[in-house]
Amino acid sequence: MRLSALMISKRIPDSSVPMSLLADHPNVHFHYLRSGIGTVAVEMH
Repeated sequence: MRLSALMISKRIPDSSVPMSLLADHPNVHFHYLRSGIGTVAVEMH
């Protein structure tokens, strides 16, 4: 998700990352659903 957002923001379309093809579109907006990402926790075993 972050790679495709970076590629779109830098206007780098590449067919190996299909969502990056939106870089050619003139009006692209990203909205991330933060509750859907969840929490980040670190565990040591």
